Amino acid sequence: MQKFLKHWPSYLFVCMMVPGLRYYYGRSDCEGLLWILTPVVRLVRFVSGMDFVYLAGCGYVNHRYRFVVAPSCAGIRFLTIAMGMLIFSFVHRMNSRKQGMVWTLSASAAAYGYTVLVNSIRILLSIHLPRVLGQVAGKEGRLTAERLHTMIGTGVYFVSLLILYGLAEHVLEKILNRKKAGGTVIRPAAPVCWYAAAVLILPFMKQAAAGNLSITAGYAWTVLGVCSVILITEQLFLHLRYALLHKRH
Repeated sequence: MQKFLKHWPSYLFVCMMVPGLRYYYGRSDCEGLLWILTPVVRLVRFVSGMDFVYLAGCGYVNHRYRFVVAPSCAGIRFLTIAMGMLIFSFVHRMNSRKQGMVWTLSASAAAYGYTVLVNSIRILLSIHLPRVLGQVAGKEGRLTAERLHTMIGTGVYFVSLLILYGLAEHVLEKILNRKKAGGTVIRPAAPVCWYAAAVLILPFMKQAAAGNLSITAGYAWTVLGVCSVILITEQLFLHLRYALLHKRH
């Protein structure tokens, strides 16, 4: 408990920033989100060579692929998840309050940069994957354009969150010069809980209050299915790597 009390400025910071960003996002137009939309589009343009034109009040438009990078593509939810996870899950391990604040500010900046990178990957996949799969937009069939869009977003964001947690663990080991005890291959539950809370639990409560459970249920099953496949694949890989490493020794 003393460790948590010692880092109260870090917890206060994230408790103000996360809801504040969500509140700001809910009341901002396209111009108010250029601080995150513009870097994402520039990175997509740099990697793919695709041209985007900014239309006031709409977003960045690519006419060739009929794709719009609108405010809904800003990735603010992922930014708040990443920021909250990096601070709440790690700052209590710091040795001093000063070290905790340095971690907090560094983690916030890292969460922003990582969000730009991850969101750029998601946009590129959202543009090209439906074409590769021969996806036809519409409501008929199991794999509709909307469901495919949800699957791409869930897959990219969830995998990226797991990677981010692993990177943070590695960086923390270097900073504190200590390794986590044990040789478990089970991924900590923190990224799973953070993602589930932000993507399923809170939206479910909001939709339940509005009486839209049928829509939420379809979305929830898609998210759960994608996340389950990712976690099973990850655990199989980690167990295989763990077995090979111990076999060498």
